[in-house]
Amino acid sequence: MIRVTLLSLAAILAMLVLAGCGLKESDLIGSYEGKYEAGEEVEGNVALKSILSGASQVINVTLDLKEENKFVMKLSGLPIEGDWRLEDGAVYLHAKEAVGGNLESITNGLLAGMATGVKTEMRFVVIEDGAQLIAEAEGGERGGHTFHRVGD
Repeated sequence: MIRVTLLSLAAILAMLVLAGCGLKESDLIGSYEGKYEAGEEVEGNVALKSILSGASQVINVTLDLKEENKFVMKLSGLPIEGDWRLEDGAVYLHAKEAVGGNLESITNGLLAGMATGVKTEMRFVVIEDGAQLIAEAEGGERGGHTFHRVGD
């Protein structure tokens, strides 16, 4: 009886490990449509929630994860390009170019002083084996931009 239980537990543990290791970068290559979904930070603020909801209907956001770990994100047609990687169940986007210019020179030159909150790396938690990518802040709060896979 104990032997059967231990074998069952070992089999379950092996399945969990294999399931967790199954996601590869090649599984995520494809196109995604973005949508702003308000998180906890705006839950009590009806006005801000309404503004953000309206903005998400006006601003079309798409994301293409490409081979060789390149990505193109478009905000109403304006491109942001860079590299991406899969690490610990999350996709990290490292933006390098925006609207045809080097992002570092844009943030250090034209936007210097205004762009204190500009981040060149974004983290998205992978949900449902890549069907969704949900933005996650440094503190672990989830919400904001969510990308849904299209065309599978």
